[in-house]
Amino acid sequence: MKTLIRLSLVFFSTLILVSCGKEKEKDPVPEILKELQSLQEFKKAEKHIDSLNKEGIKAKISISVVKGNLLSKMSQEDVITIFVKKELGFADNILYTVTYDKNKREVIAKESNF
Repeated sequence: MKTLIRLSLVFFSTLILVSCGKEKEKDPVPEILKELQSLQEFKKAEKHIDSLNKEGIKAKISISVVKGNLLSKMSQEDVITIFVKKELGFADNILYTVTYDKNKREVIAKESNF
């Protein structure tokens, strides 16, 4: 299960954050995903999904990466917002939201809904 999650993270990182006519800059998503996987919240979510799967409930973790900040007044260009979701097939729940500062190269905010 963890391998599947990691593979899907790598897959999504290649699909997201496309430059639109700007000079290409280094894609920060792979770095962000590594940091995301080391967060205690992500490990807790993995355990939760694994326990649901053991009970016969098909569940997986989904990650959406959004260029810009939808949740605060910081500059849109300096921030990436990441939504970590639990997908059950019939419902998606946001487990937590992470805000990442591209300039500082660090997580600057975490909001849990878990």
